[in-house]
Amino acid sequence: EMADSIKLNSIIGNGIEYILNKNDHQRLITGLSSQIKNYILENQQLVSERVERESFFFIPKSVDSKISEKITKGLSDYFREVEEDLKHPLRTEITNKIFEFSKELKEEPKWEMEFDHIKSEFLQGEKLHQYSNDIWQSLKSSLIEELTNQDSKLKSYIKKNLDEFVFNLQNDEQFQNRIDGWVRLTAYKYILKNTQGFGELISTTVGNWEGKELSRKLELEVGKDLQFIRINGTIVGGLVGLIIYTVSNFI
Repeated sequence: EMADSIKLNSIIGNGIEYILNKNDHQRLITGLSSQIKNYILENQQLVSERVERESFFFIPKSVDSKISEKITKGLSDYFREVEEDLKHPLRTEITNKIFEFSKELKEEPKWEMEFDHIKSEFLQGEKLHQYSNDIWQSLKSSLIEELTNQDSKLKSYIKKNLDEFVFNLQNDEQFQNRIDGWVRLTAYKYILKNTQGFGELISTTVGNWEGKELSRKLELEVGKDLQFIRINGTIVGGLVGLIIYTVSNFI
């Protein structure tokens, strides 16, 4: 139901208008103009061959060559002007055409129907599962390839950040205090939130221990303290006995 309420044509139309209003499309026009200009200059031979093929047999090749040169120069100069002049008429015309298209995209019923069809096709259970699986497999393959490649930029980036983290953890006292504070606060919040659960876990765990096991665990945990208590008890008991014996025999 939520997917049905989403109007993709309006979203895309508004997105295009947002880009146009921010003038971000000018970079695309600049890049395309540069690519077209370079393509023309790099393929002058194709232009020359086409002119010769379309030319009449009685026209000298030197004339054909001049014509092809003028065509190549004229086109490359034109797209160089578009590339360098942000106020070039072609830029204005392209911008207006894109604005018209974005408006048509938002308002024309045919576009809404077209995008609804695409949306319903994409959101079908089997296809959606296939898309997500393909994306995951592609992502997993890329990660495995990156992590197994010794020259991987991702691997270098992860290693660099881990090295920095370890170094700061070992040498930066302020960073250590922040980490300690975060761990304490997180543990405190978690325990506070799950007090009953922790109590039940401890009660259940201790309740399942047998007498010998409980005695052994207590001995491991507080054995030194118990030994200290035993020694102190022996010494104190001995002293008390000695005092009683002395008093009873000499008084």
